[in-house]
Amino acid sequence: MRPQKNTYFSPTQAQRRHNWLHLLACSTVLFMSTSASAQIVPDQTLGAESSRFTPNVTNCACPDSIAGGARRGNNLFHSFSQFNISNGQKVYFVNPSGVQNILTRVTGGQASNIFGTLGVEGTANLFLINPNGILFGPNARLDVRNSFVGTTANAIRFGEQGIFSATNPEAPPLLTIKPSALLYTQISNANITNQASIKAFSALDGGLTVPEGKSLLLVGGNVIMDGGKISVWSGRIELGGLAGIGTVSLNPETFELGFPANVPLADVILNRGRVASNNGGKLNINAGNIKIANNSQLFISTKDGLDAQMNLQAQNLIDIENSALTNSEPRLYAIDSQNAGKLDGGDVHIQARSLLVRDGVGVRTGSYGTGRGGNMMITTTDAVEVFGARPGGQTGLGTPTNGPGRAGDLIINTPRLSIRQGGIVASSALGGTGRAGDVTVNADTVEVNGTVFFPNVSQLYLSILRSETFTNGDAGNLTINTRRLSLQDGGLVSTRAFANSKGRGGNLTINASEAIEVVGISPYNRFVVSLLTAQTDSFGDAGNLTINTPRLSIRDGAVVSTLADSRSSGRGGTLTVNASESVEVNGTSFLDGSSSRLSSSTSGKNNAGNLTINTPQLRVSNSAQITASTDSQARGGNITLNNLQKLQLDKNSLITARSTKNGQAGNLQIDAQTVNLQGQSGLSVEATQEGRAGNLVMNTRYLNVTEGSRVSVSSPQGRAGQLDITANVVKLNQGKLTAETGEQGAEITLRDLNFLLLRNGSQINASANNYAQGGNITINADLIIAVPKENSDITANAYSGTGGRVQINTQGIFGIQSRSQSTDNSDITASSTLGVAGVVNIYLPDPITLQNSLTQLPTNIIDANALIANSCISRRNHQSSSTFFITGSAGLPERPGDAPLSPYPTGTIRSIPTEGNIASITTLTSLSRTQKNLQPIVEAQGIYRLANGDLVLSRECP
Repeated sequence: MRPQKNTYFSPTQAQRRHNWLHLLACSTVLFMSTSASAQIVPDQTLGAESSRFTPNVTNCACPDSIAGGARRGNNLFHSFSQFNISNGQKVYFVNPSGVQNILTRVTGGQASNIFGTLGVEGTANLFLINPNGILFGPNARLDVRNSFVGTTANAIRFGEQGIFSATNPEAPPLLTIKPSALLYTQISNANITNQASIKAFSALDGGLTVPEGKSLLLVGGNVIMDGGKISVWSGRIELGGLAGIGTVSLNPETFELGFPANVPLADVILNRGRVASNNGGKLNINAGNIKIANNSQLFISTKDGLDAQMNLQAQNLIDIENSALTNSEPRLYAIDSQNAGKLDGGDVHIQARSLLVRDGVGVRTGSYGTGRGGNMMITTTDAVEVFGARPGGQTGLGTPTNGPGRAGDLIINTPRLSIRQGGIVASSALGGTGRAGDVTVNADTVEVNGTVFFPNVSQLYLSILRSETFTNGDAGNLTINTRRLSLQDGGLVSTRAFANSKGRGGNLTINASEAIEVVGISPYNRFVVSLLTAQTDSFGDAGNLTINTPRLSIRDGAVVSTLADSRSSGRGGTLTVNASESVEVNGTSFLDGSSSRLSSSTSGKNNAGNLTINTPQLRVSNSAQITASTDSQARGGNITLNNLQKLQLDKNSLITARSTKNGQAGNLQIDAQTVNLQGQSGLSVEATQEGRAGNLVMNTRYLNVTEGSRVSVSSPQGRAGQLDITANVVKLNQGKLTAETGEQGAEITLRDLNFLLLRNGSQINASANNYAQGGNITINADLIIAVPKENSDITANAYSGTGGRVQINTQGIFGIQSRSQSTDNSDITASSTLGVAGVVNIYLPDPITLQNSLTQLPTNIIDANALIANSCISRRNHQSSSTFFITGSAGLPERPGDAPLSPYPTGTIRSIPTEGNIASITTLTSLSRTQKNLQPIVEAQGIYRLANGDLVLSRECP
């Protein structure tokens, strides 16, 4: 196997990753350099109301305490030049009665290192403000009974009453109302880094936490989760920051942040970090870029608590990856919303310029209870890219259900969706009775390309966009609205009901305003083709596949299909293609020559769906196929080709409705102005074993079958259908129209033909095997022409049964004649090898019989004077000169290359001076009256036969 090229990082992505890693390293060094001097030092900016720090001087179990401060109504203000808590140290703020908010600023120009426990003795909210940065070390804990806000803003605003600033520290004015905003007055704002991971009090996950229903806010500069954790229960988590001067609004009741639209935002980075809102609540991140790396996780859940919701908003990029993980490390879902209760699960909203999901990471909203799983809604202004896999796992976006609850819907709005190198986007019913969610993609371009192979573990991963069910619940519907859809090198877009499930496969609808391309196979496995399909392997029916586009192209071994698999008892879905310009099915795979195919099929117990194509141009070439088939006792689907201007088949291509077992094949109906078959191509309805073949009905102006091509209905062991063609012109040149049966049927009808031409061994053949009676052939044509020595035949023959019946109604038939047995000439036969011969009836109109009237032309020049019989032509006694002209229409020639039509004189007709000269001309058999002299010349009325058999132009005499 050839190695897959690693394209995970573009130069821009690689540089961005280097910058993030550099930022992590620098942030840690900056904070850790001050840890040796960790201490709490009040400043003097509050005067007599200064903060008072009381350390635990006796080394007992009692924590250090902070009292004093400036109280303004329900707010208590503290101010420190340094604020650090060392490892194992516990520092608690005293909470006087009635104080609801404790606001602490750090003014000394150094970051705060919180390596121990920071708490409040009462129920007040705690604000920690340090414009120079905040670091929560690995053993950091929060012990608060209400909400916590950590920020590197310069000041906090209190409505219109004023601000509490850390960069311009003054005694606070009368700030009695609740905080309303965070103010940033610097272009570069310091970071907040969280390394806290120790289990803290009642926290489920360890790290920083607040009590149930409360809020935890970290507002930078950059917010970095460097192995740290944050968790709340039914509460709110807000992460974000500004990278410039601006204001972040704060709702004092809900603690919801509002970020300005016209200010660059700082980044939020998770590296082996976890942020969790359990049993309801909100998790909101607003950033310039969001990085979630190396088993980091954003998690929300619902059971029987509040509604949950996750909102990720990035001005630029959201990058979710696991590039630094070893193959042996277990993988978490980087973004995970779980519902194990009766209520609906939490929704996940992702908004960014671009979203990258890569390197084996997963993003999901799932349901495990009776409630519905959360929806996932992704909106970007540039691209969504899902790519890469690792041994043991694919990169994926998904909305699964593993219980009785319905999975959430997955909605992607983006200019470009790219799923490649083993990426997967899906909604799945994995267990229980819950239905999978619907998947909707609204994108300018959608690409589902390629596979990835790991030879050491023999794992091959496909790139997939799918809605699926593995259980009793139905699969959801998949809808793609795009300008252009491309599947290449083994990419898969599908709705599917997998084996042993009882659910129904979802409908697959693609609306592409420009084109759809399905091309090629996987370079690692010849059986993995680029595939667009609605399929069932189960008890449930397959969904329907509907394609609406100007152009559909299926090439190089790719397949577009609806399928009922051999393990299923469900019905195959219908396949409808509405292509306003063209449909092309072309070529074979480069590995094994398997055909490109547009098909509806069943191998199971139930019928296949119908296949309908509405397009002006349909071309099937280079061994490609359009099929509706049954490989079981079930009935195959019908193929209907509507409103075609041109149907072209060449180079061993095939359109067929067939049965390969004992099921009945469907019908093939074609409505086209022009049908052209060449290069051993075929249109067929066939049953290869004991099944019954359907009918082939064609309505066209022009049918051309050449170079060994064939139009046929056949069932060698069963009953064949009817071949019924209504056309203006049918031309066969080494072409065949055939009907073959082992029982009954095998009828060929050619209707309303102006012209039928047979050349070079062409055949119109209705044959019967075994004891079946020969088929019937009915031809209604104005003119039938064959070349006698080219062995073109019209036959209705049988083997043991009675020969068939040939009925031909025509104005003229040339070069082919009825015979009792076939010869090397062009024949019309209705014979039987062992049985009674059939009947050939050829009807020509009276009174003129033109059958077999192609004769050898004479070598002598015809006298133009004898072309018009003169028994009714007047004569004059003087020499008057007349001329008979054959003229063209003064229009274009019939075909390119023909000479233009021009007038040609046939000769001169002169008056006959005496009546005696009449005797030298043979008397017409129809002449009954003596001619009178001096009558004017009149126009001929028809062709008349003389006594000697010659034909002349004349008129009926009065």
